[in-house]
Amino acid sequence: MKSLPLAHPLLPLNTFSPKLHNRINPNNKPFTFRVFSSSSSSTSEPVRHEYKAGAFDELFLNVFRTKMVEEVGWDSDKPGYEGLIEVANRLVMKNKTNSDTKEAAVRILRSLFPPLLLDLYKLLVSPLAQGRGDCPHLSVAHGTM
Repeated sequence: MKSLPLAHPLLPLNTFSPKLHNRINPNNKPFTFRVFSSSSSSTSEPVRHEYKAGAFDELFLNVFRTKMVEEVGWDSDKPGYEGLIEVANRLVMKNKTNSDTKEAAVRILRSLFPPLLLDLYKLLVSPLAQGRGDCPHLSVAHGTM
């Protein structure tokens, strides 16, 4: 069984009185509290749920991968996410500089959305920062424009 340290239960968190502390704890030792929990089996493994992709997940993954393959000019033999990662690695290796890779990524992302949707996104998000440019959403919108 594991034990967890807890805060002092008798003192409020925002007050400290040395006289009260000395009266409660005359030896001035740190307080230790333990919380014990029991389970039905002590050697049970934590339950792990594996993610199962749905129809939309597969559709979006395939569309994104197709755009990546168009940019890179190469496709992996591996299916699904593992193949997409190989294509992304090839994209990084293909470009000579980080800025070339970033520009390719922006081209890929822009090709995934219709231009009208990108313009609407920029119009809706820009006013949130009152034109100061400190809105994180604005940074993303600007990076994809």
